[in-house]
Order: sequence, then structure tokens, then C-alpha cells
Amino acid sequence: MRFTVLIPDWVTTYRDLRILVFSELWYPEGSGAELASHLYCDLLASQGHEIRVVTYSRAVPNQSPGVESRIEVIRLAERVHTGSRYDLLLNGGSLLVGSVRAAIEWSDLVYVPGAWYNALLLAKLKRKPTVAHMHNFALVSRESLHYDFVARKPGRSSLKSFMQHERIKRGNSGLSLTADMFMSESVGNAFNNLSTLSDALVFVSDNQFTTVMKEIPRIAGKSFRVYNPIPDWPLVRCERGGIGYLGGPVVVKGSNVILQSAAMLKRDSDVCLHMTGMEPVPREFRVGNSAIVKYYPRLSRSALASLMKVISVVCVPSLWAEPLPYSVIDAILYGKLVVASRIGGIPEIVEGMERSTALVIPGDVAGLSGAIETFLQLTPNEVNDLGESSREKLRRKFDNEHSAAALGKIMQKVVNDGGLQFHGPNNGKRISQRRTGFEQVNTGAS
Repeated sequence: MRFTVLIPDWVTTYRDLRILVFSELWYPEGSGAELASHLYCDLLASQGHEIRVVTYSRAVPNQSPGVESRIEVIRLAERVHTGSRYDLLLNGGSLLVGSVRAAIEWSDLVYVPGAWYNALLLAKLKRKPTVAHMHNFALVSRESLHYDFVARKPGRSSLKSFMQHERIKRGNSGLSLTADMFMSESVGNAFNNLSTLSDALVFVSDNQFTTVMKEIPRIAGKSFRVYNPIPDWPLVRCERGGIGYLGGPVVVKGSNVILQSAAMLKRDSDVCLHMTGMEPVPREFRVGNSAIVKYYPRLSRSALASLMKVISVVCVPSLWAEPLPYSVIDAILYGKLVVASRIGGIPEIVEGMERSTALVIPGDVAGLSGAIETFLQLTPNEVNDLGESSREKLRRKFDNEHSAAALGKIMQKVVNDGGLQFHGPNNGKRISQRRTGFEQVNTGAS
């Protein structure tokens, strides 16, 4: 099966752009969205574009050699920090400082790859072309996950579900929870919908695109799908069998599910489940009569690569429809077998890798345990051979140059049109099935 990214072919005028990026956090802080933004900025800078990043992050960016002179980071002081999802709104005054105003005037285009939607509004007031990159479901969900915490399944969430999420993730209660509820009901949806003001919206997987288009078909004419670039993590051959989980103590990432599955393993051995990002201080305990569980803090890339030597299979038991989880991509790049939920963008990543991946129904503890058991029966050499083969398939499938070219062409079109929005609705259908000026560019056989 061929794997394609959609690249618009209607751009006839190219020039180096001055791109202003608004990202609350900046890599290595943050998660998958920040990693993708960092990779895109490196790629765009290497193509000749100039990049300025406005952020609250104190992290030092790690640019690739040769692009440092084209990426400048402007750090703002976060004057109000409540831990709320609406801190960006509460700190809106920071966008009026001289350095930000000057950067907006300097820019040819404003790019918002996160949730800094009031920056998007400011850019539109300044009549600047804009592109918004959607890495979650903020357009159709209060907590950006498109998961109902009451029904415990993917879908639109109610206010009761939102409250449950705030209690679980943020530990909010009392006045803090009341404040978040008030903000969600009064301005939350309006704030998230500011992203629709953008001249173009970029989604990261077919699943995410289709889900959002079903609920907001009016934005289909200016919405595009481009798979995120992938990092250059090393191949790490495993020395013995072990299980890895990289999602941290997040319920919707399946932290409880993997523990329950490990307790069901039938192996009478010292198989170890390594769980990263769980607690500040490492600790070890046993579940059931089989697996030893080791908790780790959030690890550096070098420490994680070292840990991969004792991991043969990585589990991603997500309960929510992650659009394009880097945890799956990372595992394959490290050369590991993958057991994951059949949900969100995960099937798109592992398509064509059936021998080295297993997909199970989200929340199926027994199914997850059985799939892990099967992979643990393989020898390290068998695991390494399968893992290396899947790594090469992934690297052919996700071509960074094509992804950067696709995003760059969308940006060029927006700038060439002077910020005019795209038209030509496609009713949420696959753009590749309609004559909308796209060409399909092959990125390799899977």
C-alpha cells in the first residue's frame, strides 16, 4: 500500500518567509506538539526561512547545525500562573509588549502550533496571514481530548466530564474547579474557536481531520492534513526482553490499563515493566505474581535510549484518540515491537507493520496482556530484526522533507494571497478524492 502526504500544487511564487511562531512551551519542554513544532522550525529554517519564536518557556532550544542564525527565541514573562488551561488568556497583556509588537510587524506570517489563540486574533487584527496547527481536539472538545470521562469512551464531553477530567489531571477542587468551570462555560469554547479565524488549519492525521470535519464542516475548505516530521532517534538493539510504557501517570494514556495487564502476565519470571515519567523519584514494586514494575521520572533522551536496551516491546494503551502519538513513533525508531490501542492515528502509523505491532481494543486488559505475552516469547535477535525492519518502513513512510514542503507550500499560498482564506468546501471528504488543486506525492512504499 502506498502512503502519501497531500502537497498543494497551486503555489507558483516562492520566497524566503519571515515566520513568527507563538508557542507557550518550547522543546525540550512540553510534549509531542512542541517536539513537532521544533522539528518543523528546524526544517523550515534549513530551507531558508527566518524564524522567530515567542514563548513562555525557559528551555534552551536545540537547533540543528547551520540553522541557529535563522531561529530567534523571544521569551516572555508569565505574570499570571494559576495552572489553569486559560493562563494564556489571563496573560494576554504580555502580547502587547514592544518585542512582540515589533516581531509581528517584522513577520510575513504568524504560525500558531498550539493553543495561543489570542495571539492569532492579534495577528488578524494586524492583517497578518496566519496558519494554525491543530495537534489535538480543542476545536470540538472542552479538554482538547475528545473523550467522555463519564461514559469512559471517545466522544464529545459534557460539563460533568470536564469536571471529572480537571479533578483527575489537575487535582482541582473547590474554588479552583469552580473557576475552571466558569471559564469553560463562559469563554472556553469561544477561545478555542479563535483558531478557525486562521487562513489555514493543518491537522496531523486522517483520523483527527475526519473527526473534526464531521463536527465543523464549514472549515473544510481551508483545512489540510500533513503528517508530523519524525525525530532522528537512534536504533537501540535490545539485550533482553522487557516492557516499556512512556506515557506517564495519565489515565487516558492507559497508565492503569498497562498495570492491570502486567498483573495478568502468565510468565513465571522476572519480566520488568519500565514506566517513564511516573514519579520524581524512581521506585520498584511487583504486580500480581509476575511482573516487576519500575517507575522512573521523565528521562532525558540519552537516558531513555540507554533504558531501551532492556526493553523489547513498548505499550501504548491509549483510551483517547491521540491524533499522531510520538510514543508510537519513538518506539519504532528505537527498534521496538509495539502493542497499542486501535484508536486515533495509531493505525495510520503502524499500517504495513503487522509482524512487529499488535493493535487491541482500547481498555482491553486481557487483549493487551496476551499481545505482550506473545512478543515476550521472541528472542532478542528476533525482536531486533523485526524492529529494524519496521524502523526502515517508518522512515520511508514519514518523509520529513515532504512534510516540511507541504507545510511550507501552505504558508506560501497564504502569504501570496495576502491572508485571504481558502474556499471550496469538500464536506469533510478526503481532499485527495476531490479536484482541489492537490497532487499526491508518494513518500515511499510501506
